[in-house]
Amino acid sequence: MPPIINRCKYSTDKVELGECMKKEHERLLDHYMNGFVELHLPKFDPYHLDKMIFGADGNNNAISFTATFHNLNMHGSKNMVIEKLSFDVENGEFEGTSYIPYINIVADYDIKGNILILPLDSTGIGNLNLTNVRTVDKYTGRAYTKNGKRYLTFDKDNCSVNVTMSGFQINIDHLINGNPELTKLANTIMNENSDALIGEMKQIAAGSFMTIRLNILNTLFNTYSIHELFA
Repeated sequence: MPPIINRCKYSTDKVELGECMKKEHERLLDHYMNGFVELHLPKFDPYHLDKMIFGADGNNNAISFTATFHNLNMHGSKNMVIEKLSFDVENGEFEGTSYIPYINIVADYDIKGNILILPLDSTGIGNLNLTNVRTVDKYTGRAYTKNGKRYLTFDKDNCSVNVTMSGFQINIDHLINGNPELTKLANTIMNENSDALIGEMKQIAAGSFMTIRLNILNTLFNTYSIHELFA
């Protein structure tokens, strides 16, 4: 293990082990925002995602669209607070809650659909803003042996992430091509109807957080054995 890491003491007390890992995360937070080379982890803030599909299905009379976002950069993770964390090392089970006060996502987009009578068919840059984001996570790993040492691997079929948020706003430039006034109106209508969008955004955010955290867990627990990770 890299010398900058203070390894937590191996313990079958999942709360005690989780609390130690939580404190170590807080101590190292600034160090790995720009990537934790020693642990083979990518840049954490902003965190890059390749693709996200988001939209409204027409149940709301005002809006019906599908937007595909590419090359996403998610800002705000540096302010994440792990509120609770436990790790059952014997069964490979992580459980935790986290809180991020504000997330800003900037991405390229293409969109098709309608807002009221306004047709949407454009590309450009989009901003998504999420406030008071809280996650409840559970990850169950599968143990395997390599070179006589015990490792863990995690997959999405044995994980769950639930997300709540108090607010969601969207701002998409060039939404109505060549007409900034109608673009502003279309963004206003979407945000006035954010209650119709926030449910899907929670599901999308949950999937994004799961992707990010599975990547971190698998990078750590496939690179280092349980014996190497804990003292």
